[in-house]
This record gives sequence, structure tokens and C-alpha cells, in this order.
Amino acid sequence: MPGPCSIVKISGLKSAPEYNGAVGLVLTEPGDDGNGVIRQQVRLFKHKKVIHVRESNMDLSHDERDWIIPSKKIKITLLELISAEKSLGRQDVCHKFAEDLWSTMAELPPAQPLTLDHGKTFRKDLMDATGHKLFWLGLNPAAHHFVLEKMNCSWRVFQSYVSEYTAADWCFGGRVMQGNIAWSKWGGGKILIDKEVNELLDLVVEWQELVALLLKRVLLKRVPGIDDRTAHWLAGSPLDAPEEFRKNAGHEIEKIRMWSKKYQDQIEPLGCTVFGGGGMQSQKGPPIRIFIGTEHIFSIPSSLYERCNILNQKLTGEPVPPSIFFNMLSTGVWWEFIRDPETGGAIGFFVRALDIDNIIV
Repeated sequence: MPGPCSIVKISGLKSAPEYNGAVGLVLTEPGDDGNGVIRQQVRLFKHKKVIHVRESNMDLSHDERDWIIPSKKIKITLLELISAEKSLGRQDVCHKFAEDLWSTMAELPPAQPLTLDHGKTFRKDLMDATGHKLFWLGLNPAAHHFVLEKMNCSWRVFQSYVSEYTAADWCFGGRVMQGNIAWSKWGGGKILIDKEVNELLDLVVEWQELVALLLKRVLLKRVPGIDDRTAHWLAGSPLDAPEEFRKNAGHEIEKIRMWSKKYQDQIEPLGCTVFGGGGMQSQKGPPIRIFIGTEHIFSIPSSLYERCNILNQKLTGEPVPPSIFFNMLSTGVWWEFIRDPETGGAIGFFVRALDIDNIIV
């Protein structure tokens, strides 16, 4: 009997023969339909309708056909590609994995700002997308990237995490993924529904809001020459800032990036460490202190550090790295509007989209 998230083909219906041949996603475990008949709910992709179906009217043989990547001479799914391309499967740097995966199918387009709050249209566009699509979600201020694959109403999530798990680990499991709460929810090649992906996108929105809060309350104030007024306007949207401030903000933003980059360049030789207990912190404890070498750089309120840890655990299954606060400074200020001068693409929270159905073989 097919379980929830299985892809099935409908056959043998007599009362609704128009649905025979339709393909859908199983939503529920088997249950009594109220008339003593065991059925399951199935969402039909083409008809955009949920029907109740007996096991005898569902065929699992269709499972992977629509997930084929047309850019390969041999028909292959994204999961099979990650398994077959060993260098891709071994990649544990999240943005490099996304970049390498993308390059097997198409050139990289300029990134667009990832606006997911309810006042924007991108989330709706994502949910309404049909056919076979790929979305690369870059969360530079949160030091993470992941890829969403969509086939009509079904989804898969792909990611890796430096020094902890590779793309192949994420896709196929194993001992290294045991106890990883993110993998158990999103990984292992599971087929997800819109509700589950919306929960994932909600985590991204939480990161966006938390980055703005940390910039305003802590991070910007540590940069020499950035006063409270400047920090207030740079932590929010440029649309809320006075016109005169916007005209001169470029110099301040460059100053912030250069200050952050100075310390980011020292992380590898000197190390970035956290003092105040490490790991998951008490929300009422003393501030968490971040050091580069022996130099104290930030004091993060324990409640905010705890929120960072919780979000990172939900999204990746790993504790938050202390170096993340430098990423927030270098890519989190006015991220919806700042662009890479070379590519013209967004550099903070961003998205790239690919229509796999229209790849030219």
C-alpha cells in the first residue's frame, strides 16, 4: 500500500473514469471513508483536485518518470545525478554544491532578491509554478544555501553542510545523518507537499527578520563610525530611510563590508570562537561573546544567540557557526536592493530559478 508522499497513477475508476490515467501525490495514511471502505487521499496534479482512492486503484510504477532531467543523454533524475556524479555527491560546501549542480544543466543567471513575506508575490509564484522547476535559495547572511526541486505539486530539498555532511549524505542517509532533525524532515529524497515547503520558507523569513534585529541591536554598532541613527536606518528597508540618508548610504555600507571582511579574512588563520557556554544557550544567561583569535568582537544577547541556534538546527540540523555574524554584516544590510557590481545579481538573500522542462539538450 503506498504511503504518504508517494507518487501514484490512478486506474480502474468506474464512478469517475475521467481521472483514470491521472497522476497524483498520496496525502494520507489508509483510513475508513465512513462507509467501511479503506481509502487514501490523493492530490491530482493536472486536475488540481483531491480524491479518495482505494489501493487497488493506485499504481506506484509511475514514481520517477516525471522527475527526469532532459539535459542528460541517459535519462536520469536529480537524485541519480547526485549519486552518479561523485564530485557533486562529495560536495559539502553548500553554495558550491548548488553552483555545481546548476552548472550541470544551465548557465548561472543573475540572482534575484528572495522576498518571501506575505506582502510580496514570490512565495505565491513559487507555489503556483507547474512543470519541472529548480530553485536555488541563497541565504548568505545566514551562511547557508539549499536547492528546491519541484515537479507540479511535489517537492524535494537538497543541501550539504561543510565538514558535517555531503550532498550524497543528505540524499541517501547513513550513520552521519542519524539524529539530524532537518534531514528527518526534509532530506533523504523525500517527496514533500506545499505545506511542508511553506514551513521551510517560513524559516527563511525568520532568518531575514532575525538578521535585521541583530544588525540593529548589536552588529552595526560595533563598526567604527556607525552611530545609532545610521544603524537604525541601515538595519531596516531603504524605503523607510530619509532620501538624504539614502543618497549617502553607499559609503557607509562599503565601510561596514570592509570592516567585516577584515575579520572574515582572519577566521581561517586565527579561528572564530564563542564563549559563554557554547551550543544551545539559556535565553536569560549572560551575553555570548564572539572572538577572532584573542580579540573580542561581538557580545550577542543570549536570547538572540539561542534563536540563531534554533533556526540553524531546524534548517540544517547543525549548531549555528559563530562566524555567521560577520556574514550578516557583509551581506545582510539592505539586501533586497544591493547588487553585485560585476553580475548585477542580489548578494544577500537571493533566489535563482531554472525551468528544467525547457532545457535545450
